[in-house]
Amino acid sequence: MLKTNGSIDKLVPYKPGKTIDEIKRIYGHKKIIKLASNENSFGTSPKAADAIRNFIEKANLYADGSCIELRSKIAEKTGVHYDNITVGNGSNELIELLFRAYIQKGDNIVSCSPTFSFYKICSQTTFGEFVEVPLENYAFSLNNILKIINKNTKAVIICNPNNPTGTVIKNTEFQNFIEKMDRNILVVIDEAYFEFMSEKNKLNSVELIKKFPEKNIVILRTFSKIYGLSALRVGYGISNRKIADVLNKVRQPFNVNGFAQVAASAALDDSEFLNKTLQGIKEGKEYLYNEFEKLGIFYLQSEANFVFFKLNYDNDFIFEEFLKKGIIIRSLKSFGYNDALRVTVGTMKENEQFVKSLQEILSENK
Repeated sequence: MLKTNGSIDKLVPYKPGKTIDEIKRIYGHKKIIKLASNENSFGTSPKAADAIRNFIEKANLYADGSCIELRSKIAEKTGVHYDNITVGNGSNELIELLFRAYIQKGDNIVSCSPTFSFYKICSQTTFGEFVEVPLENYAFSLNNILKIINKNTKAVIICNPNNPTGTVIKNTEFQNFIEKMDRNILVVIDEAYFEFMSEKNKLNSVELIKKFPEKNIVILRTFSKIYGLSALRVGYGISNRKIADVLNKVRQPFNVNGFAQVAASAALDDSEFLNKTLQGIKEGKEYLYNEFEKLGIFYLQSEANFVFFKLNYDNDFIFEEFLKKGIIIRSLKSFGYNDALRVTVGTMKENEQFVKSLQEILSENK
């Protein structure tokens, strides 16, 4: 029998939410509202869509393997040098590249839990030991992370805002944490939901790289969420040049397809779509908060485009009840919560349908 290398024998694969077509087939619905995967319910940037259509005549050619135009635009937008930017097939690929490049057998990667499960999966495939400390008040505790770091720690990964809770870390806490961090440890800050953060809570992470050039900080961001490009899989990392050079060595050639590159580049110019999305998410969260308050439901105020909430029922049961009504949300049992769920903030019409279905489910199961 052909054997694996041993690192993945006990690996539990990442489980994405159910697809729209899958739910239609199972439950016989003609229309489905998907509020499970934190996609942009307001669609895709029109400028990005135009760029995709215009690129079709170049589909027979390899894309720019160095992503020069996109990296240049990201650098300009973030205020760093072009050489500090690495573009990946989603920010997930950059996590994988970082771990492949730096993690060796015997190393550990420290994070909090519950958080995005891919960190643990990626650690296991690179022979790293994933060490978790509990969230504190549903948020990452940098003090608890510091307590558990030891001589074998090679990397720390921080999700900010955290998925699935939507909580964030204060700027002052982050700066104190970086000051105490050993310069031989990789500090990865996953900011997939960065653009949704309120200005008062937005971490100035790029300034940390500039202020502490001797530290090994990597910031990860994505075009999947606010820019509405989930299907194209494009994300980027900001780091010092040494780390960026290493990532460039281990990535696959042409790792970001041409459609993704031109769409992401155009999306960066579409401030109108960005502002429309931000306003819609803000109004949607306020609406959901008010409705949860009326129903006496525990929830967390979120700095992302989703809301974490709890009910006095098994979350898989509630998840199935929503499916019967044609709405897909996310059960958080895989994150370790038996009574919590996560709902993506949708359009106001989608949010209202979600609340209506929630009211019906609670009424039907008194």
